[in-house]
Amino acid sequence: MVSFMIQFMAYIFETPIFNDVPTRFKRFSLPEPIIFYISKNPSSMKLYQKLIQTYKYFFSKNPILIYHCLSFDDEDGWKICGNTDAETTELSFDFTKTSSKVELFPKVWITECLEIISCENPNLASWFLQEKLFRHEITDKSCINFYKQTISFNDLFPRYSTIKTVNLPHVSIICEDGTVASVEKILTNFPNVKKFYYKNDTVTHSPNLVENLLKIPHFSNITHFRLDSLSDTFNIEKFYEFVKKTDGMIIILNFAQTISEEYQNRLEAIVDEILESYENNNSVNQYKPIYMNFPGLDEFKNDMLADCVKTTTGFFSWF
Repeated sequence: MVSFMIQFMAYIFETPIFNDVPTRFKRFSLPEPIIFYISKNPSSMKLYQKLIQTYKYFFSKNPILIYHCLSFDDEDGWKICGNTDAETTELSFDFTKTSSKVELFPKVWITECLEIISCENPNLASWFLQEKLFRHEITDKSCINFYKQTISFNDLFPRYSTIKTVNLPHVSIICEDGTVASVEKILTNFPNVKKFYYKNDTVTHSPNLVENLLKIPHFSNITHFRLDSLSDTFNIEKFYEFVKKTDGMIIILNFAQTISEEYQNRLEAIVDEILESYENNNSVNQYKPIYMNFPGLDEFKNDMLADCVKTTTGFFSWF
């Protein structure tokens, strides 16, 4: 019934009938509780914009600012862009301003990307998701990029379960029991993800990380995959065999400085195989080569591997 009423309101507001009406409630043909519900729960951005353009009451009851992209860093503060071609501009107000009446500050509706990079405030992303974000439209271009943040698992899911681009360097995602979520658990809860980057220096990856990743049904659908701070428990041979069977996954693996010399030799053997295939124009054309950064690899081979990845993928790095 409520859904029908929302559609009905969208219809009756096709032509504005109120011009510069005060924010006090005006009598409608629908009961006031339904009007209030509609003001708090707009079914689409288009409907919300039409409502607030028609009658100020709706903005006064649910003030929302709509942005294409919103980003934060410690040096420049909050910035927005109007669209993909526009330069970012500084916001004229500070979302983090404290107030005893937080409800008076507008919430935000984001249509594409949210980025929060802060070494000074590791809880900023969590605060924003809980207090300020009204909705984040999930499309093929939508993305989240959080850096140096501690975020509750429930702040991310199910809100971002269907997003396709996820960048989480130096991020801790805290489960309800207080533990830090494993990369396998995080990735499992992003079933539509295409680009995924995760790094957490404080988490020890499971010795069965590769086996666990390959059990995730949608893992093979990922197009860009990056993990950092990997240890020598990472089953690189099993992972490499998987990569050779995939069609187009671009992979960057950065290993910890503490890996053993024996493990470094295992990694270098795979690098040699990739370079040999690349030079002979053989199997490397069937799959995208892995870029691996690890201690012990000489600069010449590292440059050759980077060139191989760049040549076969069209670019070298991302995120």
